[in-house]
Amino acid sequence: MLDQDTVIGVDKFENLYVNRLPAGCEDDAEDDPTATKFKWENGCLNGAAFKMESINQFFLGEMGTKVTKCQLNPHTGTELILVATTMGSLQAFVPFETREDVDFFSHLEMYLRIESQPLCGRDHV
Repeated sequence: MLDQDTVIGVDKFENLYVNRLPAGCEDDAEDDPTATKFKWENGCLNGAAFKMESINQFFLGEMGTKVTKCQLNPHTGTELILVATTMGSLQAFVPFETREDVDFFSHLEMYLRIESQPLCGRDHV
């Protein structure tokens, strides 16, 4: 769990996903308490009272075995997602904190695309 309404997970198809409960579903459950009990009588959404919203998806390239939320440095408050895979690699997902970080990495990506062409000679985008 990332927070009270958000979960992160991996599947056997080598995908990492982040799902969140829709806003206001707690209020809907309080207004209609039978919505969660009699799911088979409610014809919409294949009987599910509430469905999660997909926030993010990422292809890992290897099947993930462990996902954890941790801190890289215990003295700083920056949290990251650490994923371990079946082949032994560790992948870290670190959020950008400032707009300058986003600009730096987008420009770095642009310059790397210019300097080193793809090995196959084709553009993957």
